[in-house]
Parts: sequence; C-alpha cells; structure tokens
Amino acid sequence: MTEIPEHLLARSKARRQAIGQDEGGAPAAEAPAASGAVERSTPSAPATTSGPTGLAPAKAPAPPAAPAPPPKRPEVLAAESRKRMPWWAAAATLGLGLWAFLFAFTLEPPEAGLSPMLAEGEAIYGPSCGTCHGATGAGGTGPAFTDGAVVDTFSNYEDHVRWVTIGSAGWQAEVGDTYGDTAKPVLGFNGQAMPPFGASLSEEEILAVVRYEREIISEFGCEPALAEATGETCAPGTEAEAAAP
Repeated sequence: MTEIPEHLLARSKARRQAIGQDEGGAPAAEAPAASGAVERSTPSAPATTSGPTGLAPAKAPAPPAAPAPPPKRPEVLAAESRKRMPWWAAAATLGLGLWAFLFAFTLEPPEAGLSPMLAEGEAIYGPSCGTCHGATGAGGTGPAFTDGAVVDTFSNYEDHVRWVTIGSAGWQAEVGDTYGDTAKPVLGFNGQAMPPFGASLSEEEILAVVRYEREIISEFGCEPALAEATGETCAPGTEAEAAAP
C-alpha cells in the first residue's frame, strides 16, 4: 500500500475546510457567504435604451403654440360689461305687466262724453229749462221731454227753435193759438206760458239747448241738420231715425 505524502494530506485538509467540510467528512456549519459572492439587491429601474449608452434620451419636439384669439369687438365688450337686471327687478316687471293686463280688461269701458255743444246745452238747460220741465226732463209745471215727447210735439227742430225763441205770446201773435204737431193750446198746460228765451239767450245757445233736449233728454238721436247748425257733426252710430209724420 502506498503512503500519501504529508504535504498532500495538508493540502486536502485545507481544501475540505475551504468547501465547508470538517476532518470527519461532515459538512461544516453554515459559513458566512464568500466575500466574492454577489449580494441580492432590490431591482432597480430598467435602464433606458432609447439612445446610445452614456447619452441622454432625445426630447420630443414641442407642439406648435395655438394662435392667439382675435380681439373682441367693442359692442361685445360693452355687452359683457353691462350690468344685468337683478332677478327681483325682472319679477317686478313681470308682475306689473300682469297687473296692467288685468286692470285694462276688467274695467268697464268709459261712457262717451258729450260733445262741446251738447255740454253747453246741458249747462243752459238746468237754470233756464229745468225749473219747469224737471232736471231730467221728466216734467213739472211744464210738459215732459222724455221718451220722445218733445220730438212728438216738434218733429221739425226748426219749429222747436222758434217756440223757444219767441215763447207763447210771440207764437200766438205770429202763428196761432196752438203749437206743434199735436196742436197743443198755447196756454193749455196748467195755464203756464212759455217765456221768450230769445231775449236772454243767443241763437247759438238756443240751438245748443234744443239739441240737448231732443238728442239727450228725449233720446231721439243726433239730427245731422241740427248738429251742423251747431257747428258739429253726428258721431257714427248716433244718427236719429226719421220722425213719424
């Protein structure tokens, strides 16, 4: 049997110790990792490969700048800077419009006023004629004028004007003892005489009061010839019908 040299045994022992085996051939306790081993580390960010090694990646070109908007017109700037109506003012305006609508359509239409000459005849009638014939023409010491009575007596307004102008005495002296279409006695109504108003009233005033008695009190309607004699015309729809013969 060949004997193994000592220097080979020593080298073998050192080798086993280097690889973690003791002299008996069992694996030695875990030894610290060799100084040459590579320690594990947390994964790092992947290297950029977009460019050559050692050079910074190329930047993408910037997008072109958007064109500047055109300047606003003066009227647009004025409209944008104008103060807006507050909500309460808009509500108030709407409410006023609604109120005006209700006010306009819930009122009764106003009565048509008298023409200037009819108004003058009304003013003359009260103190001059109303004391005998009644304030509304319903009669008194003198005959009534209402319900067409005065037109029944004088179908021709000219006879009516003459009667008022000359009175009972003048009529009896110029015409006769009766007057009007109904041939009433001159002094037949309560023995009252008709005074001659031609001495106290002008021709224009007598025409105005005669027209008021016929058109308004007697409700005969507007007679175009009489209205023209007072310097006016009949309003549309107010013309009188022809008097009965």
